[in-house]
This record gives sequence, C-alpha cells and structure tokens, in this order.
Amino acid sequence: MTADLVAFMNARLDEEESHLDIVVEAEVESVRHDGMPDTTVQEVKNYWLSLGNESEWPRHLADIAAKRAILALHAHYVEQKRESAKYSDTWQPDEGCQTCHWDNDCNCIENSGYPCDTVKLLASVYADHEDYQPEWRL
Repeated sequence: MTADLVAFMNARLDEEESHLDIVVEAEVESVRHDGMPDTTVQEVKNYWLSLGNESEWPRHLADIAAKRAILALHAHYVEQKRESAKYSDTWQPDEGCQTCHWDNDCNCIENSGYPCDTVKLLASVYADHEDYQPEWRL
C-alpha cells in the first residue's frame, strides 16, 4: 500500500503539471496568432510569473511543489530493530512516517504503519479518481 499511494500521488501531480504545460502551450499559440510569432514558452511563463497574484499559473506550480515537499517530508521509513528481549538475535522491522512516527525518546520510528494521516489527507482530494483505493481514506 505504501508504494502504491506515493506512486498514485506522484502520478496525479505529474498530470497536474502536464495540464499546466498544455495551458502554457495554448497561450503561446494564442500570442503567436495575435502577431507575436517568435514568442517562446519560457517568455509566457516569465510573463505569468511577473504578474504574481494576477496569474493562477504560479500558484498552481507552487501548490504542486508544496505537495511534493510534503510527500518527501512524510516519507516511508523502515528501520530494523531488535525484538524486545535485551540480547535477542531476532530483528523486527518497524515502519512509519519519518515525520509523524519518529520517537525522540528512543531516536527511532514507532511501528505505526504507513501511510500516515498527512499523506492520506493529501491523497483524499483525488478520492473520485478511478485508481484511488478505499484503504487510503481516513
């Protein structure tokens, strides 16, 4: 489930970036058609960035970047720990979110599973997508 949810999220964010690229390309074609045939995609992007809050494009890019940063911050972490017996040779994996499930007392991951609620909330906006899995709901 871990890799599936992260892969699902990355695919949705890639789609959003692709849609933004299509919008930019359409704008470039429109500007070229309106008498500026040498206009480049980068010139349109720079113009939109210069508009700041007047353009939705920079906000959408920032939103995608923020979601990717949140996914990275809440990455899946697996740690091998000894069983509870003091001198046990048996190692047990603990897993969880490196942010939500980190225990400062033992400097280790609490075995809380993954994905954490933060990652599930990020994915919840895509609940109507055909690839969204019911177990990802909170």
